[in-house]
Amino acid sequence: MAIGMDRETGKAVQNIDHLRQSIRDILATRIGTRTMLRDYGSNIPALVDRPINRATIAAIRSDMINALNIWEPRIKIKQVVLSEVLASGSVTFDLYLTYLPNGEEIALRGVNI
Repeated sequence: MAIGMDRETGKAVQNIDHLRQSIRDILATRIGTRTMLRDYGSNIPALVDRPINRATIAAIRSDMINALNIWEPRIKIKQVVLSEVLASGSVTFDLYLTYLPNGEEIALRGVNI
């Protein structure tokens, strides 16, 4: 059971809630910005100003998979599905995963980037 701290409230979080927070942190952290762990994160923040088209969505999906495969050992990614493109320029994905600590198949819906 993975236990961490909620970055908003300071309260303890565990299991899937901890996983969701970890995934969001990995995807939102620009590579090269974490002191003492320069390779941590993803290239997704560098794609923020690109137009939302098929090429950008493919780049986001690819980088999402690469970053999570490297930095989140508790999961095996089954599928990444674009669920929404917002007028603000952000995109929302649904992640279908195997949570390796217990083998549970889970869907993390609404991962916003």
